[in-house]
Amino acid sequence: MESYGKDNGLPSDIFTSVSKIRNQLTFSTQEGIYYYDAKRDTFLVDTDISKLIGERKNTNQIIQDALGRVWFSMENQFGVIQVREQGISNDLKVSYLNQLEDALVDGYEYVYSYDDYNTFIEIEDGFVHVNPSRFEVPEVPFNLFLENIFIAYEEDSIIDIKDRFLDNKHVTFQPHVN
Repeated sequence: MESYGKDNGLPSDIFTSVSKIRNQLTFSTQEGIYYYDAKRDTFLVDTDISKLIGERKNTNQIIQDALGRVWFSMENQFGVIQVREQGISNDLKVSYLNQLEDALVDGYEYVYSYDDYNTFIEIEDGFVHVNPSRFEVPEVPFNLFLENIFIAYEEDSIIDIKDRFLDNKHVTFQPHVN
């Protein structure tokens, strides 16, 4: 039997969880996600996952469900990486369910995906049911051209139409006054 840890590239000898992600042993640590390189007999930072969820973050657990989604729990974040097939390439999307982070069973996070629409996540008080298909929000470009603006009162409490519109053909409304 051989023991692995800091001498083999992991950031610490303790607080490491192991799982299988994309047919590769993956290790969640206090300093991010690592994988084992058998040829060099060492652990290396998983740069692909780190680019998506952040580098060197204290990661409690990373789990791949039966449908290929990768669930992660780290610091104050809980989320999922979903693969969207785009012909010959794939697009990866990260969605967060941070409202569940405080309810999770720390260090023993468990996710069971029954199908595309039904995922069950273990929490301290039982489990929650999540529909991951609802994470998909269609990206629809929204362009708006205003031809006329009518304001009912001459002196509006938010904008002053005289200063804003007199000699300006391109008016921008900032979100805080929208």
